[in-house]
Amino acid sequence: MPRQLMVIDGADRGQSFLLPDAGTIRIGNSRKNTDICLHDLFVARVHCHVDVADGKITVSDELKPNGILVNGAKVAQQELQPGDVVRVGNSYLRLEEADASALTDTKISGPATEPGKLPQLPRERLGALTGHYLGHYDVGIALAHGHYGVVFRARHDKTEQSAALKVLPAGFPANDDEMQRFIRAMKPRMAVQHAGLVPLRGVGKSGPYVWIATELVEGDSAATVIRRWQTAGKFKWRAALRCALQLAKVIELLHQHHLVHANITPANVLLPDDGTPARLNDLGLWDALIGSELQEQTLEKKFLAELPYLSPEHADPEAPVDDLSDQYSVGAVIYGLLTGRPPCEGATTEETIDKVRTALPARPKEFQKSMPDAFQAVVLRMLAKRPEDRYPGAGPLVADLEAVGAAHAEERQ
Repeated sequence: MPRQLMVIDGADRGQSFLLPDAGTIRIGNSRKNTDICLHDLFVARVHCHVDVADGKITVSDELKPNGILVNGAKVAQQELQPGDVVRVGNSYLRLEEADASALTDTKISGPATEPGKLPQLPRERLGALTGHYLGHYDVGIALAHGHYGVVFRARHDKTEQSAALKVLPAGFPANDDEMQRFIRAMKPRMAVQHAGLVPLRGVGKSGPYVWIATELVEGDSAATVIRRWQTAGKFKWRAALRCALQLAKVIELLHQHHLVHANITPANVLLPDDGTPARLNDLGLWDALIGSELQEQTLEKKFLAELPYLSPEHADPEAPVDDLSDQYSVGAVIYGLLTGRPPCEGATTEETIDKVRTALPARPKEFQKSMPDAFQAVVLRMLAKRPEDRYPGAGPLVADLEAVGAAHAEERQ
């Protein structure tokens, strides 16, 4: 019976590769140097190879011992049995028996996926990628134009699942050091899962573009909601409380994994239309781009746009940005949802920086008198100027928010 490798998770999920009756198959992310080319930045140019001989199928690492995993165990070489799962980078390939419908050439192909066929567009024209393919993603309409690139609605051509595809400009990475930093920073993101994090589907590079595929969250960002509520003059403290609790649980998990988001802003907090909990987006991206030419080109504009919601540490080049900075940023987003404005803003950049560093924000109850005093106290503690005056960790923050919710549960209609 013919055998195949089926990609069950990763950027190429749903793709299958038929194995020959005999021979060697190389797996990597280089179309030129491999037989199975994966759109996965965590996969090396030639990552491993599969030998088929005398009815046996053996996978061997091309890089170094323990560079691949079989059924979760690190190996340098191992004979595979049907059902075994090989992890290569962040892609999971399962050995299966191939049925008659699979006896075709199933390698990645098609003119739209060839690197040379993608137009190399300047950043301001990235939206013109609509209609092209990046990896297995059919690029749809542009949903948002951010500082680092463009987010598109996309569809996986094998699974038919919708996704949000963030595409970085063609100039990134400028060199191999930038690429390696990006890969090192994004790897921990793959291992962290939480209902309050937007799930990451894959990270890849097609032609001149690095892309990040995530679950498509149908809804608005907190930035959009803040603007809408401000226009309507109606704010919902209970909705803000639910959002605060969800984000506090997320940063609690991140800090247990020794991760810092470092860029929690209203634009990175997504509020699903279906009423499910808030989702935090772009985990790992800030650190992945540190020191890159792309970040240097956009840093000033991004800093000025987000400054009113940034922590005092962000406004001080000498101060570390850590888990307590994330706590402040969550507090700033919640403050915006409660009041329709950031905690600190001035008429000029210099005035805003000074207020971020030193000025106490107006009490949220001045804008929303119905909110509980206890909730206001939590938000103001999160926004303390000195990190040591905030909650010592996300655990006590979660406990206080849960206590506020429990105390006012009976008031709900």
